[in-house]
Amino acid sequence: MISFRVISIQFRSSTGQKTKRILDSTVMRMLLIVTAFCCSLKAETRDADAFTNGLGLLQTQKFADAVVEFEKALSEEPQNTHILYNLGLAHYRLGQKGWAAACWRKALILRPDLREASKSLAILDSELPSSRQEVDESLWNQIQTRWAAPVSWSAYFFVLWLTLSAGGFLWLRYFAKRRELSAEELEGNGIPFPSSAALLSTCFLLLLGMMTLKWIDQRCPRATIVAETVSVRLTPDKEAQQLSEALQGQQVELLQSYGDWAQVSLSSGTVGWILKNSLFQTAGRPLW
Repeated sequence: MISFRVISIQFRSSTGQKTKRILDSTVMRMLLIVTAFCCSLKAETRDADAFTNGLGLLQTQKFADAVVEFEKALSEEPQNTHILYNLGLAHYRLGQKGWAAACWRKALILRPDLREASKSLAILDSELPSSRQEVDESLWNQIQTRWAAPVSWSAYFFVLWLTLSAGGFLWLRYFAKRRELSAEELEGNGIPFPSSAALLSTCFLLLLGMMTLKWIDQRCPRATIVAETVSVRLTPDKEAQQLSEALQGQQVELLQSYGDWAQVSLSSGTVGWILKNSLFQTAGRPLW
């Protein structure tokens, strides 16, 4: 009887300690979750405050201060198209047209249907000195600028699903009717060829091709010249031979990175090296 009480007391004691440890662990986890939530909420509030402050400064025409606030917000949300658009607007009002073009181009890469950025960039392109330079008239560039880039992925997928569904239904109905007819009936009257299904299938294949081109184009690293003028040099050295000169707002293709330099390809076909601080990457995989 005594031994039973001892065992019972020891069991209750060990059970109580185990329950206490579980409760302590649960409370600690809840505290960690609450702390993490509060920290994330504070960070979001701080980011929202930076963006809101930037908008207020933009409205009061304090453009330099607005740039600082928008850059703070952009450092936390680099894919936010609204921040990019307003940052470009602040740069434009400061006369920094290269930066404005870079911000709006990146915003349009992320969201092709952003009309404000599209309209602003169209106006800005006519003001940029780079627009008077040689323009790439190649078929690839025309497809990229007029068809691939302006259409969003969601629009492509919707039309692709639509053509696949409608074309698939028409093809299935056609082959079902053929199966119902005998060989003599097929040789006689037959069934009209489903030209609508063939047309939809062709559109489906063209859409797949356009989506492939868009994917390849978005994977290609591109940047915009943000300095007024930049020397394009033969090697990554300030004393190297100057091959050409790039102007603000000009788009270049990024080839590789080396130290403070980036190798670029101009629309004229010139390949050379430019200092990274003269560039703002707008598309493709990051090279630095």
